[in-house]
Amino acid sequence: MRHRLAYLAALATCSTVLLGCSSSSNESAKGCTPTSQVAVTGNNALKFDQERYETTAGCVEFTYLNTGQTPHTLLIKNNDELMLQIGTSDRGTAELEAGQYTLYCNITGHESAGMVAELIVT
Repeated sequence: MRHRLAYLAALATCSTVLLGCSSSSNESAKGCTPTSQVAVTGNNALKFDQERYETTAGCVEFTYLNTGQTPHTLLIKNNDELMLQIGTSDRGTAELEAGQYTLYCNITGHESAGMVAELIVT
């Protein structure tokens, strides 16, 4: 019985460490090589650090950092290439043509609370 409890405690510790430290990397299916970068920060106030981001067309690398404790996601409306999730940080790429896009967090209530930003691609 003691060994079983020790095993379960060790398993729970490992699971917590893995979940707490995990940071996924969302590479686009095309495996594009980034030509520009956009850095976005989320926080407990359900806002991004900017209301507007700008970048150039092509393969864009997104880095996403969370300065709070609330988990967030980062997506581009009408574009399924990018889906970042943060406890702490994540990164991924998307191939974008020139235009205007909307970045948002799809966790229930976050977008409506103001976790939305404009992305201008030239």
